[in-house]
Amino acid sequence: MPAVTNYRSVLVTLFTTLLVGQVNGQNLDLADRWSDRSGKLVITVSDPFIISSRLTRPELGAHEQPHLFKMPDGDILLIFHEDPDIHGAKRVILRSQNRGKTWAVEPEYVNRDEAVGSLRDGTVLIYDCYSFLKGDNVYAKDMFISRDKGATFQGPMLAMLHAPELGKTRSSPVSDRIKKIAARYKKTSARWSNANGPNFWRTVLELDDGTLLACGHTKFEHDPTCCRIVCYVSTDKGMNWRVLATVAQDDKIGFYEPVMSLCSNGDVLCVIRTGGYRPLMQARSTDGGETWAEFKKTGSLGVDPDLCLMKSGILACSYGRPGNRIMFSVDGTGKQWTDRVQVYEYKTGSFGYTGIVEVEPDKLLYVYDRRDKYPEYDGKQTTAIQGVYITVHRKNSP
Repeated sequence: MPAVTNYRSVLVTLFTTLLVGQVNGQNLDLADRWSDRSGKLVITVSDPFIISSRLTRPELGAHEQPHLFKMPDGDILLIFHEDPDIHGAKRVILRSQNRGKTWAVEPEYVNRDEAVGSLRDGTVLIYDCYSFLKGDNVYAKDMFISRDKGATFQGPMLAMLHAPELGKTRSSPVSDRIKKIAARYKKTSARWSNANGPNFWRTVLELDDGTLLACGHTKFEHDPTCCRIVCYVSTDKGMNWRVLATVAQDDKIGFYEPVMSLCSNGDVLCVIRTGGYRPLMQARSTDGGETWAEFKKTGSLGVDPDLCLMKSGILACSYGRPGNRIMFSVDGTGKQWTDRVQVYEYKTGSFGYTGIVEVEPDKLLYVYDRRDKYPEYDGKQTTAIQGVYITVHRKNSP
């Protein structure tokens, strides 16, 4: 078996090198990072900088799998794994009040802060990834609420997810994986049982009428081994949720790690992982999430995508594996993706999880994790959360 393991490792390394375009493991010059160009955008990428690392902040743990969220007051929350990559991994939060230049540790909220929503009235909602069965296909999920634009939070409190579509057999038998997840929630109010239910991932999206949408991957009662992507809806500002629609489902394709965004034309777009080094898919709703067109390929491979509709109307999508990358929809609809740029090519490693927010008009903060020997730390090996600034504007813009 060791020989097989080594052989697979060599194949993965070779495949990554060929596909990513790695050159001695170093960051490529911007001119060499493009897989295609629209000819309509001017894009610049700053030098990378370290936000936090296991060497400088060992108390923050693993420094893996970062996400970014912007508060109504402009502050930015950076959330990443404190635990290694395990089910139920605990996450930590850093806050920046100056567009990502400096960061301070934020108090702990739920165990795995995974979905965050910033509403127009200044309310901010933070949800745990996991939910637990309460009974009669109702699931409880830990949450915190801010009513002052994210300055302070109250909680924990419970959000209820009503999901009869999951069926009565969804919670049994109790697997070892679910037991491990539940064991991490012994002190949380959400845990009524060991039965782990639907998750929320990244997005809490507010529509024009105040309706909230969230998304996640789960299984219905008669689903095979593959997960589907589900859109959830709340009409009471995030306290109660129900299944609104299936976004994407296929008996042979597993769908995971979705992210949703409004498009420039008012559509709701969902971009979805199907596996490492596998196609990113997307699905579109033109009626506020009630129905979804058939999923299709984006033209890129990757995991854990993030979306940001910029003030200019350009839609950006970050993703990783292979390479930590970003692509753009010039008209903001997501119907065509171009201007794919590699931000970081793996040397020692990265999970390929990324996050983007617009910190000022035409300027994105892009974050990712990196495992490497850092010259900033005298060549010592560590894992760090790293960032770059990416400026994007149309060629006819100033």
